[in-house]
Amino acid sequence: MKSWSFYDLASGSLLDVVFTGPEEYLEMNTPEGAASVEGCFLSSTHERDASTGQIRPRTVPPQPLPDEILAESARAQRTRLLAECDWTQMPDADLEPGPQAAWRTYRRELRRITEQPNFPASIVWPQPPET
Repeated sequence: MKSWSFYDLASGSLLDVVFTGPEEYLEMNTPEGAASVEGCFLSSTHERDASTGQIRPRTVPPQPLPDEILAESARAQRTRLLAECDWTQMPDADLEPGPQAAWRTYRRELRRITEQPNFPASIVWPQPPET
C-alpha cells in the first residue's frame, strides 16, 4: 500500500494531509485545489521547492537550550567533579599539605561557578591541580 502527500496548487506549500490506500482511491481523496506526491511528507518536517517541485527535509536551526536546563546540567557536572575529588579532603588522604590545599582551592572554585557573570551560558571551568 502506498502513501501520498498533498500540496496546494496555488502556493506550492505542503498540506498536512496524507492518504494511505489503493491508488484507485487517490483522486477521490485529493483535497480540492491540491495535487499529490508519492510519499509521506508533513509541512512541519518537509518543504516543497516551488521552482523544481522537489520535496526536501526542512532545515531547522538548532534552538539554544533554556538557561534552566543549562544550569541544571552545569550543576550536575560540578557535582560529578566534586565527587571525583572528595577523597583529597579526607583526613587519611595520602597528600602533602600543599597539594591538599590546591585541591581545596579547586573544589572552592567549582562551588563558585554559579557566581560567574555569564552563568549558565558560559562557564570557565577550573582545572584540577596536578598531583
